[in-house]
Formats: sequence, structure tokens, C-alpha cells
Amino acid sequence: MPVLFYVGVLIGSSTLLSSVWVRRFRIVRQTLLMQNDLEKQQKKIERAQKKEKRAHEKALKELKRTSEVKQQALRNLGATSDLMKKALQELESTDDEMAQKTLIQVISLDENHRKGNELLAELYLRVSQPKRAELIYKKLINLYPFDPNYPSQLARCYFNRRQFKAAAQHFEKALEMDKGNPARYISLGELYIVKKDYSHALLYFEKAHRLSVRDIELMFTIVDTCLNNTDPITAREYLHKILDYEPYNQQAKTMLGDVLRTLKEEA
Repeated sequence: MPVLFYVGVLIGSSTLLSSVWVRRFRIVRQTLLMQNDLEKQQKKIERAQKKEKRAHEKALKELKRTSEVKQQALRNLGATSDLMKKALQELESTDDEMAQKTLIQVISLDENHRKGNELLAELYLRVSQPKRAELIYKKLINLYPFDPNYPSQLARCYFNRRQFKAAAQHFEKALEMDKGNPARYISLGELYIVKKDYSHALLYFEKAHRLSVRDIELMFTIVDTCLNNTDPITAREYLHKILDYEPYNQQAKTMLGDVLRTLKEEA
């Protein structure tokens, strides 16, 4: 009996000791996990503080640089004005090579000269250097983020390089800023024409038409798009609209005759 008693006491003591160690292990483990979480949170805070500090330093540096650019532009105002007059004369006489050199001089004196950058970008587009034009339009977008012409022109750069997805994104951006301008819808329609997506092209052309109902050239574009989209009925509708405005338009009469014959044959 005493032996059993002592064995029972030993087993009980072992069980109690084990439970104490288990609880202690859990407490230690929880403490370590909490310490790890605190260390992670502290590192996140430190990273955020460093990031904020870098952003602040970058902003101050950019403000200083912008101020220096403005001061330089003011110092060079007379020379810049003379060079711009020279560049405009060269562009008017279609001396693109000299105009390019002169405009580069303008921008070297005033890197943010708005008109100088615009003219140089347009020149690069005209002489089939869309990548160079792209860089300038990106700069102009940063300087003047609310001007819809710059994303539209940037889209032209991508369009000329056949990067249609990027072109569509920037045409859409210009459209968002300038929804009352039919040219924004026409640009997107022309893009979809090149992709041979005539249904999407027609959608944008018709939106443009609602904003510019007397645009005869646009209505002819819609007619051509309808015919490419095998939709002679809508083509007929727009040809009648053209003739309502211009009853003696021979091109519209000829096309209407062709469309009516097509519809008769299909009937």
C-alpha cells in the first residue's frame, strides 16, 4: 500500500511538473511571438519614416531645382525669345533640320519652355521620330497635367509605333478630360479602324457625330465604317443625312445608289 501511495504521488508530481513546463513553454512562446511582432512593426515604422524622409528630401531638391530652372529661364529670356522667333521662321519655311537645332537651343536655355517643347515634339512626330516626341510629351504632362492635348499627342506617339494598347489608354485619358470635343472620339475611332475593329470604331464616330452633327467628312467616315462592318442600312441612313445638308453632293448620291442596289440584292 505505501509503495502504491508513493508511486501515485510520483506520477501526480510528474504530471503537475509537466503541466507547469507546458504552460511556461506557451508563455515563453507567446512572449517571443509578441516580441517578433513588435520588432516587425518597429521595422515597418522605421521604413515608413525613412521613405517619408527620402520623399521630403526629394521634394525639397526638386523645388530647389525648379527654382533654379525658373531663375535661369528669366536670365535667358531675351535670348530665348530671339531663338523662338528664329525657330518659327524656320518652321514656316519648312527648314526642319535648322528648326530642330534652334528649338534644342531654346530648351537648353529654358528646359520647361512650353511652346519650345511643344514645337519640338510636333516636329519629331512629323519627321517620324515618335520616341523622342514621347519623352517630351511625358515631360509636358508632368508640367501641365490638366491639358488634354498632351496625353492625346502622347497617344499619337504610341500609335505611330503601333503600340495600340498604350495609344488607346492615352486617347481615353484625353477624352476623360475633354468629353465635349468630337476630335477625342474621332481619334479613338481611327485607332480602331487601323485594328479593323469596325464596331468599336463606329461607336466612337457616332459619339463624335452627336457633338458635331454637320460634319460631312465625319459622316462619310461613318458610312465607310458601316460598309466595312457590313451594315448598309446604317450607311444608307447617314448618306441621307449628308444629302439633307448637301442635296447636290455627288459623292453621297453615288454611294447611296450603290448601297440601295446592295440592299435590293440582299432583299
